[in-house]
Amino acid sequence: MADNDMLRERINSALPSLAGGSGDAYDLVRKLGLPTFNEFEEAIAPLLKRVTPNKRRMLLEGLYVVTAQKLMKQSGTRGMESMMTDLRKRRMFLGRTRAHIRNARESVSAAEAAFPRLLPTSFDFKEIIKRLSEFETDLEKREQLLAAFIHPMFKTETETEKGIPPPEHGAPLPWTSDRSIEHWFIGALDKCLPVPRKGTRSRFARDEVIQKVLKASGDTVSIRSIMRVRKPRNTTPMGAKKK
Repeated sequence: MADNDMLRERINSALPSLAGGSGDAYDLVRKLGLPTFNEFEEAIAPLLKRVTPNKRRMLLEGLYVVTAQKLMKQSGTRGMESMMTDLRKRRMFLGRTRAHIRNARESVSAAEAAFPRLLPTSFDFKEIIKRLSEFETDLEKREQLLAAFIHPMFKTETETEKGIPPPEHGAPLPWTSDRSIEHWFIGALDKCLPVPRKGTRSRFARDEVIQKVLKASGDTVSIRSIMRVRKPRNTTPMGAKKK
């Protein structure tokens, strides 16, 4: 089996759940912006020139697979963002419909009050008002359900103030922000790169390699930001024991 075919299989096996089990995950991430392996190698390899060829190839393949995972995660995030926008639109439409139903109910109530008591009629005002009230209540419940599914990141100030609780069967739909994906990606790339043995120097500039891979995936991140993610500051209060 050719090296590129093996790499395709590695990516497909690394993304089964995200690919939904249909089609080819490699072809999908290529459409999402993943460069060819040759392009990726050309961009990253110069930073790994002090690593032996075999180990360099293994490192590049590992970094390439993680880059594919990152692009797929971002794609899922974009899809989630679109879905949240759609949920909000549906909720707004239901709210407008409910307002029309409420106005209709109030109009029928006013008509009932104004209708001559002794004049025969085939209209059952009370039944009509009852049905409109039930319809209005049902729409309100549906509206609240949709609002509960909207992730807090996308809630308007009004929605936040209302404090709409999540649906009974679970929390709002999960959300992964671009920042959390970026932090995950930096951490995953860091794990791909070997740590030099104690007392020896690394054969490559770790943060520069991570920065170059980020750039290859479409992100521009400073070395300082990468270092902050890789080496978070100690937040243990003075005098407290570390766990």
